Amino acid sequence: MSYDDSRVLSWYGGAYYDPPPPPPPEPTTEGGNPPPTPDDWAKARSGNAVARPTRHAGDALVMGRFLPVHSGHARLLGEAMQAVNGKVLVAVAGWRDDFIDARERGQAAQFALQRERLGPLLVAREVGKRGEPDGDSFWAPWVEWLKAQKGAENVKVLVSGDPAAKRFAELAELKFELVDRSLEPMSGTAVRRAPWKYWDDIAPALRTHFTSTVALVGPEGAGKSTLASSLGRHFKTSVAHEYMPDWLRGTGNTMPTREQMGEEVWSGQGGSWRQARPNARRFFIADTDQLTIALWSRRLFGEPIRKEPMRPGFTLLCDDASPWMGPKDRDQPEARKQMVVEFRRLLTGRGWPFAFIEGRREQRFEQAVEHIEKWIRSNPLER
Repeated sequence: MSYDDSRVLSWYGGAYYDPPPPPPPEPTTEGGNPPPTPDDWAKARSGNAVARPTRHAGDALVMGRFLPVHSGHARLLGEAMQAVNGKVLVAVAGWRDDFIDARERGQAAQFALQRERLGPLLVAREVGKRGEPDGDSFWAPWVEWLKAQKGAENVKVLVSGDPAAKRFAELAELKFELVDRSLEPMSGTAVRRAPWKYWDDIAPALRTHFTSTVALVGPEGAGKSTLASSLGRHFKTSVAHEYMPDWLRGTGNTMPTREQMGEEVWSGQGGSWRQARPNARRFFIADTDQLTIALWSRRLFGEPIRKEPMRPGFTLLCDDASPWMGPKDRDQPEARKQMVVEFRRLLTGRGWPFAFIEGRREQRFEQAVEHIEKWIRSNPLER
């Protein structure tokens, strides 16, 4: 194929219909409501704390890993506000291999506190040893760490759902308030093992760490964009639309050069994914991916883009059997068939999980839903 063949260059980027399709909607939630704000989520959960007739003087300390922050933590912080007249300090234990940074977790936890009750955020990195408390030697580094923290001088009470933490309170000369965890039975371990089961209990600010992607790939004219929108509505999640039409409209060009495809279009498609992620519910639907851009580069310019594409959690590969809906002079059935072969080869070689979607367009939606639901049942985000 020649780079100068304008008929070939006009294929990619939504030029299959006459007139061309309208601009895609912004990458917001296709079905259902947007996710709650961090404040709304925290207030709904921390507000369940039991009011107390008397409160301790001074500030309260709440310690934990908060990996991730969940509804049990919000309830615990609500109880801490009821326990003291002063502020509430959040202390987060962090380790180098944590998949969410300790400061980010602490900031997410602080949303559960009323602004006037918000004390300094304390981050403890690599303090003491991991595991369950096994005596005073476990708590000794934490006592020394707390003494060294600026802003913690007025801490008088430790609020915890762990009875073992009472010994730390005694060593640190703090009063101890034990919160009944059965009122909000939740643990970080359970959430990490099945984050999508506990999706609504995870702090909204941290949900992107548990969000995956279902990418739709295949040759031109396979109905990917229509299918992506239908799946977004069905699963009540966001859709990352193909970036190429936006690039064409924005630049006024009919086709990018090889260099533009490898830089501007490549990064723009990644940006489309990043925009869809915050509004996703468990996963978002992408109607194309960077692997597709790499294949189109080879098809149009003779060589692929030599970059590692963003990896989706699951891929649906659409076959080339859909009736061609575009202008007849742009119909290239053999090229479309070869695209499917190349997608299979690349997906298999990378070890990326995928399923093949075939048949009439109305059948593809049912197949896609079945494959996605099977993938969901595999608990792919377990940590």
